[in-house]
Amino acid sequence: MTPPPCCRPPVDFGELPLQFMIHLHDQHGDVVLAELNGAPTVFCGGAAGPAELFRVERSHLQVLNTELVHELFGSAVFNLTGERHLAARRLVLSGLRAAHLRVYARETARLARTHVARWAASPLDLYEAARDLTMSVCVRIVLGLDNEAEVKELFDTFVAGTLIPSTGRHDHPEYPAALRAAAELRALFRNRAEPARTSPGIDLLSRVVAHRSRADPSNAGLPDHLLAILVAMRETTASLITWMLTELARATPVAAAAASEAVAFLADPESLADHGTGPILRAVLTESERLHSPNAISLRTVVSDCRIGGYDVLRGWQVAYSPAANHLMASLYEHPGDFRPQRFSAGRSDATGSALLTFGRGLHACPGRNLAEILTMATVSAVLARYRIHLPGDAPADISYLPVKAPRTRLEAQLEPV
Repeated sequence: MTPPPCCRPPVDFGELPLQFMIHLHDQHGDVVLAELNGAPTVFCGGAAGPAELFRVERSHLQVLNTELVHELFGSAVFNLTGERHLAARRLVLSGLRAAHLRVYARETARLARTHVARWAASPLDLYEAARDLTMSVCVRIVLGLDNEAEVKELFDTFVAGTLIPSTGRHDHPEYPAALRAAAELRALFRNRAEPARTSPGIDLLSRVVAHRSRADPSNAGLPDHLLAILVAMRETTASLITWMLTELARATPVAAAAASEAVAFLADPESLADHGTGPILRAVLTESERLHSPNAISLRTVVSDCRIGGYDVLRGWQVAYSPAANHLMASLYEHPGDFRPQRFSAGRSDATGSALLTFGRGLHACPGRNLAEILTMATVSAVLARYRIHLPGDAPADISYLPVKAPRTRLEAQLEPV
């Protein structure tokens, strides 16, 4: 047996997770064995490590989620394995086809303009403002509802439960409240699904119900998938919007150069779904995804012995990769801590960012990536077409990665007309 090289970094994962993983790969290679929460864990990073993980994923690995995630999300797509997982992915993707995305882009741009106009009225907390916008998109474009306040209250209670440590979760009063909110949200989704079957709208839920009705008349499992979609659309996309605008606030020449593209996107919102449009803004988006990946770590459990990167990996071990850490490795990116959208400019060898891990890859790649990027581009376009964004204070230094990368404290911003 040839296990991966074993290492104990000089920094603690709990205190400095990104530095922990960057040190592992810088010092010991792309596939390294270390201990994480008392379990042997093979970290896959660098140029080759993630590809090695994805290569064996289908036959030897399963996504490792906590008991808390399984209890809160039930049979959501990211909790499933095997054929059930593949069937759930097909169901979710039925609402995210190219033709549907063009329709969503129009409504997304309208909502973005409305919210950004409110932002301009007074100084705002940028991250919370972004979360309000992504909540609107969840309610109206994903669910096809208009009772935004009710859904937001329930969803905020639900998300608060996801922030609690899995161990000892029942000792926290927020956890039973989150379980109750999840039950109410599922009931709301089921009530929405029934009329959508006979009188569908243009929302994602209606598209999925139409697909489900043809293949399987029941809607079992659909409410759980919708919880997963809402968390991704609301929290992950709000994170990406926040960091992209934060970088543009500090890179005023880039913001000015992208303004004409922003105007063009608002004039033709469907072009937000075309990857060949807006090269400056798309380079900024890709660099923001690199520099500010919402996800710190993704874990798998090894269900059968396998080889990763030429090393033996045993059943019962864990395997992990980190989008956030990998994107900050100097061996992969020159000056990795700097915001340099030109590294993804048209004509560069990786102008599309195909090597990035922001939305995962392989079997469990995020199915909602295109919609998340449309929403992010629509929001940034609504800002740059009429305003420049200014941060009166420093960029946030106190950052949380649970559930996504976000400032822990108020991130004050102002929009100034141009």
